[in-house]
Amino acid sequence: MYHIYTHAIGSEDLFRNDHNYQFFLTKYKKYIPLIGKTYAYCLLPSHLHILIQFHSEDMIRKNVAKQSKLLSQKEKVEEIIYRQIGNLFNSYTQSYNKYFHRRGSLFIEGFKRKSIDNMNYFLNVLKYIHQNPVNHNFVLDSINWRYSSVKEYLLEKEIITSQKWMNERLENLDKASLYTTNSSVIIKFDN
Repeated sequence: MYHIYTHAIGSEDLFRNDHNYQFFLTKYKKYIPLIGKTYAYCLLPSHLHILIQFHSEDMIRKNVAKQSKLLSQKEKVEEIIYRQIGNLFNSYTQSYNKYFHRRGSLFIEGFKRKSIDNMNYFLNVLKYIHQNPVNHNFVLDSINWRYSSVKEYLLEKEIITSQKWMNERLENLDKASLYTTNSSVIIKFDN
């Protein structure tokens, strides 16, 4: 499980309008479910955050093989994951460049990632991701930011996020605990 984040090159924005955000999420749904389950995301004008758990190697190979004839059994699973994420960023960049009549890279080279090794850290990252628009002064309350997974949790809709795994491990889940910093959750440590 990883917290993945990246940002635009220099002072560029990754997203300039609603269409950009929606188009990125459409591309996201094409590439990322093949390699993992998303637990949280937040897209901001200059950067983005994703909380993802990668599938097993066998599942990734099977899923990606359906989409791409170029998959080699010798290819390491890490290379497949990097390629899928790279395909997402490259596909988005190509469309963005065409739309805004620009050329060149949009994302910094190499996205950043931090391994999530326990449920408390998972919850802290989840809250951090959802609080990001507030921390950057885009909104006063994270539920007002349209380009994050907060509303999926509040409405219990899995559009991009996978909530089942988390709901099975959290007792008495107060949905507000997923996007506010001053609430608590009881955690099962069975896995």
